[in-house]
Amino acid sequence: MKDLLEQYKDFLMIERGLCPVTVKGYCYIIGDYLSKYVLDKENMKLYYRARMENGAERNTLRNVSAALNHLAAMTKIDLKIKPPKKPKKMPFILTEEEMINLLDMMDELTYIYPENLYYARDRAIIYLLATVGLRCSETCFIKIADLDLRQRLLHVYDSKNQKYDISIMCPGCAAAIRDYMAVFKAKRYELNEYLFPSRKSNRIRRNQIIAIVKKYAERAGIEKEVYPHLLRHSLGTLMRKKGADAIDIKEQLRHRTLLSTMIYMQTTWEDRQKRYDKIITR
Repeated sequence: MKDLLEQYKDFLMIERGLCPVTVKGYCYIIGDYLSKYVLDKENMKLYYRARMENGAERNTLRNVSAALNHLAAMTKIDLKIKPPKKPKKMPFILTEEEMINLLDMMDELTYIYPENLYYARDRAIIYLLATVGLRCSETCFIKIADLDLRQRLLHVYDSKNQKYDISIMCPGCAAAIRDYMAVFKAKRYELNEYLFPSRKSNRIRRNQIIAIVKKYAERAGIEKEVYPHLLRHSLGTLMRKKGADAIDIKEQLRHRTLLSTMIYMQTTWEDRQKRYDKIITR
C-alpha cells in the first residue's frame, strides 16, 4: 500500500500538477480507502457510497470523488464518479463596519505596541486577507520576492495553472507589511525566503493563520465565526457594493473564470429598485 500511495502522490504532483495541500488531502482519502478495500472498480464505488451513507458533507464527497477518479486514471480503471453539484449561494460575510473595526483594532495595537513583533506580523496578515483577498494557503507561501511595496502590487503564485497573478494592495496594507519588516529587522532577525516564517519552519502554517484570525475577530467584538476565507468573501462583497465590476473583482480575487465571480454580482431588490427608478421616471 505504501508504494502505491507514493506512486499516487507522484502522479498527482507531476502528472496532474496539483498543489501540495490538495495532494496531501487526496492521499489521506486514498490511504483510508486502501486500508479498507482491495483496489478495483466495484470497491471504489462501495467506498464512495459508504462515505455518502455515513453523512459526509458535500465538499467532502467532492474531494472523495476527485481522489478516487485520479486513482482510477492512474491505475487505468474505467471509472468516473460524478461529484455532487456545488451550490452557488452567497457566502456568509462580515459587514463593512465589522471589517473596519477589525482593521482599526489591528492598527491601534501596533500603535500602542510598535515594537511587538507578533502584533506587527498579525496586522500584516489580517490586512492581506481582508484587503487583498488572499487565500489562507497563499498567505503561507508569500515570498519577499513577490512584493512590490512601492507600486503596491503582490505577485501571487497559482500552483494549479503554474503562473503568477497580480493583486493590488491598499496603502494601509503596504504600510502594515513595511512596519512588520522593520520590526522584524529591529529584532535582529533575518527574513530570507518567506514573508512570514515561524519558529519551527521557514514559513507560517495554515492552522496558525486560522487561529490568528479567530483571536483578533473575537477581540474586535465580532460575534460571528470568523475564518480566513470569510475575509476574502467579505472583500469581494464590499468591492461589489462600492461599485467594482465583475472584471475588477475577478482580477483582484484571482478567480479562474467569471463563473466564480458571479456569486458577488447578486443584488437586492432595493438596489434593483433604485436603478429602475432612475431609468423609469414616470
